[in-house]
Amino acid sequence: DFYSDDWGTYYSVRGQHLDALGQQTWAPTGVSVAGSCADYSDQLVSDNQGGAFLLCKAQTGGYTAGIFAQRILASGELAWDLWDGLIVSSTYLRGTLAADGLGGCLVGYYRKDINSETGYISVKRLGADGTSLWDYGTGVASSKERLDGPVIYSTEDHGALVGWSERIGSDSQAFAQKIAPTGERLWGSSGVAVCTASSDQIIDGVRPHDLGGAIVFWGDDRNGGPGIYAQGLDPDGAVKWPATGVPVLLNTPDFYELAACPDDDGGVILAVRDFDFGLSDIFSQRLNRRGTLGALEPVVVEVSDVPEDEGGWVQVHWYASAGDVMPASDIARYGLWRYREGMEDWELTGEIPAGGQDYYEAMIPT
Repeated sequence: DFYSDDWGTYYSVRGQHLDALGQQTWAPTGVSVAGSCADYSDQLVSDNQGGAFLLCKAQTGGYTAGIFAQRILASGELAWDLWDGLIVSSTYLRGTLAADGLGGCLVGYYRKDINSETGYISVKRLGADGTSLWDYGTGVASSKERLDGPVIYSTEDHGALVGWSERIGSDSQAFAQKIAPTGERLWGSSGVAVCTASSDQIIDGVRPHDLGGAIVFWGDDRNGGPGIYAQGLDPDGAVKWPATGVPVLLNTPDFYELAACPDDDGGVILAVRDFDFGLSDIFSQRLNRRGTLGALEPVVVEVSDVPEDEGGWVQVHWYASAGDVMPASDIARYGLWRYREGMEDWELTGEIPAGGQDYYEAMIPT
């Protein structure tokens, strides 16, 4: 955990590690991560090696602040010097953080100088030693109008998926960009628009999808009240689902927090915490790789004995996969498997062609 503490003239950011029993493993007073911080972000992600990355914000002089990244090892030692982790200095700043899977991290940030009309969104990648791998960063968007975001997630090849919203006319529109491990923009110089609806689309998150694509989700007011929508993009950035996106959660409150993780099958699982009338509720939803709600796995509802066959056969009943929808089904057939004591592995006993039905049944040998 990391927190801001007043240790004299300035605030500092300190951290502490708790083991599985809740016992402190670092010094009793914690570890000083960054000194002289007037503010800091709660962006904290694992480095997948027992330590963590932290993003903080510190005053660098006058009206200027800086966004800094720091890596804390499992031992509580700092891997980088604070000032070596300086990402950017500006008047108006916000940032977000993701591990790159190789001991380094990706930092997405928005900056706007006090004397400039234009705001910028960029991404930097830091190596395991804290040095910048993308020189001055990769520019993603710039505008004199409102920019929301960015949100960021690491790709399997250690590049980045980035999402943001940009004010165009009277509405904010959601965009996405994919960045190669070397820093090149892969989806054009300005990214790709993910939704054509005439509504405010305020970016919420982006996650991997479909062997190099992305799922982007955002808050949307098209139905007169806030809701969460999503869009799937293929590896080239082309839209896969309806052009206006698909609804994930409707009638959400004006204020909510959202978290998402890949479901290991090309979709995402979302958790939403809402704040409505002083109460807080948590909802979850699964969006599968086809852009529909729920799991793609078929659901077995009954296995019954076939009478008068001396125990040789059973009747299996199941509800169809959500992917078994014609004419665009990505389910060709259902396999029926069995396992008995003494067998080394499961055995395929039969296959039933998928045909767009809601319900199936088949007889298989025991």
